Amino acid sequence: MRQVQVFKWEQQTIDGCRKSVKVPDGMAAFHQFGNQYEEFDNGAGNYTTAIIERADGSVQQVNADMVKFIDPPVLAGPAENIDLRDYFAAKAMQALIAKHGGHVDDHTAESAIPSFSEEAPNILEVVEYAYGAADAMLVERAK
Repeated sequence: MRQVQVFKWEQQTIDGCRKSVKVPDGMAAFHQFGNQYEEFDNGAGNYTTAIIERADGSVQQVNADMVKFIDPPVLAGPAENIDLRDYFAAKAMQALIAKHGGHVDDHTAESAIPSFSEEAPNILEVVEYAYGAADAMLVERAK
């Protein structure tokens, strides 16, 4: 879960005028976005909310514009500590298996994906290629 800074509206007197000011209201763990609605005479109005968990374990739903993410998003994956190479390799392997079911044409360009045995697809070859593709992506990314 990502940490967020939560805000609230507070009435303050500034230059003799009462104004609503957005002020910090502590930290929380962000769970997900949600939605709420408010009924009006002419119908309902929908708005996006953030579902957060406070340090004391209480869960709140606050307007989405009242939270600020303070840490960068984590790459999608089963483990929060996968590195970029693992992420790229997983994506390459997903694409290979989805498109070819483990089989790849071997009569393409010299730098193309190696062919896998049609009789017995070798997942180790798929994994080896996926990490090779990930390494190539990292080299290209560094340029």
